[in-house]
Amino acid sequence: MEKVSLNCSCMLLGDFRTSPRTMFISDRGWSMDVNSADNRFSFDLEITQADILKTFGFLGKEKSYIFINLNEKKCLNIQNNLKMTESGYKLDIKSASECQRRVVLVLDAVVDVCHNILRQRFKYFHELKDEVAAENLFKYACKKRSPVKRKMHSPKQRVEDEVGPSKRPKTTMRTESEVSLDRATSFKQSRGRDDYTSDLSFELSRKQITNQALNMELDLKKKKQDILSIRDDYYAEKEEIDDKVKSLEKKIDVKEHLIRNVAFPKINAEIHELERRINGLKQEKKEHLEELQDINDSLHEVSNRKLGLKKKYCNHIKLEHDRLSEIKSNLAKLKSAELILNKKDNNEDDIAKYEQFSAQIQKYEQKLECPVCLETCQQPIFQCHESHIICNACRSRVKRCPQCLVTFEKRKQRHRYAEEDAEELLKLYKEREAVFNNIHERENKKI
Repeated sequence: MEKVSLNCSCMLLGDFRTSPRTMFISDRGWSMDVNSADNRFSFDLEITQADILKTFGFLGKEKSYIFINLNEKKCLNIQNNLKMTESGYKLDIKSASECQRRVVLVLDAVVDVCHNILRQRFKYFHELKDEVAAENLFKYACKKRSPVKRKMHSPKQRVEDEVGPSKRPKTTMRTESEVSLDRATSFKQSRGRDDYTSDLSFELSRKQITNQALNMELDLKKKKQDILSIRDDYYAEKEEIDDKVKSLEKKIDVKEHLIRNVAFPKINAEIHELERRINGLKQEKKEHLEELQDINDSLHEVSNRKLGLKKKYCNHIKLEHDRLSEIKSNLAKLKSAELILNKKDNNEDDIAKYEQFSAQIQKYEQKLECPVCLETCQQPIFQCHESHIICNACRSRVKRCPQCLVTFEKRKQRHRYAEEDAEELLKLYKEREAVFNNIHERENKKI
């Protein structure tokens, strides 16, 4: 925690009075900058929690008086560090003089926050409530004990002392009890002046303890009255609760009778009925599972047959496709052979055009051949995602592309370039047919 600065107008270290330059308070204790007893140097004095035996004081708004009792070791260290012994000052907890026993601090204009910090950070802090008593303690601590003055004897008295007791004037003889009584009274008077602050602090503590005891007695009486009222309320509430418990016990007995004689037999009958139904459902489930197993076996057998038929069908289609392509090639060869046989009578240009058109038509037919029905595609021509063509009739019957096996989209996608090729093929058909007709017309004229 951070240090808190305090304004100290006066400080008493035993009977040595000084004013510290700076003063702080922290978790460890007090720290202050103090001049030595001979005013030759300054010393950073620290008083920790372990050095303090007891702390008491008065905390006021204008002035606060703090009285600190230190242990013997710390008192000796302060005396040596501040050179107090050489200057005739003393700080000792065991001293006979009250003004030499403790450290006294006078703080000016201390706010309430600092008061709370002082109360919290010191374990053995006894707070005085009387400002006058605190001021008297401070004033008494400021007074120094005057040394005992010895009486100076005159020459006449010295002569009388030398002459002896026989020639002295007669004085009344006192008893030993009177002498001891006078000594006791004088000792009490001297001791009473030194222990003034101790008696005063004890008296203040006794008054505070008495007030606290009276307050505790009043609190005890109030608590007794509260306990008696609570006891009465407890008994009244207990009677109500007992009545409610009895009525509830009666209701519970009635409910138990109804449950044992009516509800339990009905529930047992329902349980037996449910068990019978569960057994029937289990048997039905078992039959269904057996039937399902038979169906799965038959389905597996049918799927295997389907795969075999599919393979057989695919092989058959390939054979038919090869045979069709062979027939087409043979047909083209026959047509070309027919034209070659009639080459002598026909025009060579028309024959060359016919062969050229036939070659182009064969090229376009191979390009526009549908992979499903093996026919030449006519408009509209559709395609898959990989641009493989398929005719209109086969597109509505097939879900996947037969070449790449990619599923067709819901929206039919047309192949514009293939449709242009189909238009070009139709033109080639017409032109070849025109050339073929010219050749036959010439043949008919010759006949």
